[in-house]
Amino acid sequence: MEIKITKNWYECKDCGFAVDVDDMLKSREGLSSICICKECYAKRKKLFYKTDYGGNYCRQMSRRFAKLHPERIKEIYKKWRQNHPEKYKELNNKRRKSFESNPNNKIKISAHSKVRYALKIKKMFKKPCEVCGDIKSQAHHPDYTEPLKVRWLCQKHHLKLHNK
Repeated sequence: MEIKITKNWYECKDCGFAVDVDDMLKSREGLSSICICKECYAKRKKLFYKTDYGGNYCRQMSRRFAKLHPERIKEIYKKWRQNHPEKYKELNNKRRKSFESNPNNKIKISAHSKVRYALKIKKMFKKPCEVCGDIKSQAHHPDYTEPLKVRWLCQKHHLKLHNK
């Protein structure tokens, strides 16, 4: 198929329709050498990501982007939560129920609730982070069989401890 170029119109290699220059796929330098319309490119891309190779490639690129731009990822998730509050609530409930239904987590849940209750009745008091002194601290259970024996750590140091 020969590509016919007229003023502001190109012929798409895939569908064969004459398409306005604004609806053609563009590269950084200008019009792409592929010469297909954006619609056909979207269809190709969708088919590619349904393949095993394409799906794995997409996941790898997403993980790489997340590592390089953690602040952008936080921003994206925050916007999504604000725009989809009911979907976020539904997913969060599903995740929580999955955690609670696991028999291995029963002792953890019990320990967490005992600490919450001890804080409520003033039997225990929140302390600043043991590492940096941050006031916003969380209770860390080194041993779940002793639920009131906790270390107070800020979120940053709590995550570091769990990721070791």
